Amino acid sequence: MKTIEAIATVTSDGQLILQVPPDIRPGEHPIVLVIDESLEVDPSNSSSDAQLSDEDPIFGLGKNPIKCGISDAVK
Repeated sequence: MKTIEAIATVTSDGQLILQVPPDIRPGEHPIVLVIDESLEVDPSNSSSDAQLSDEDPIFGLGKNPIKCGISDAVK
């Protein structure tokens, strides 16, 4: 048994599109599917970053840099 976390696409006609890792052998497999509705993104909104920025703290990193008077070490 393997646990795979991936993003699946559900089309308007109810088809599920999912990319699995290459080590999964071809054929039929029993699966369990959990839909986390809190992660759904409105496909009509072309800017998914705008929706995610409210939920994901990583988008806020670097907005308020610390000024300490030390020059950048990269040259």
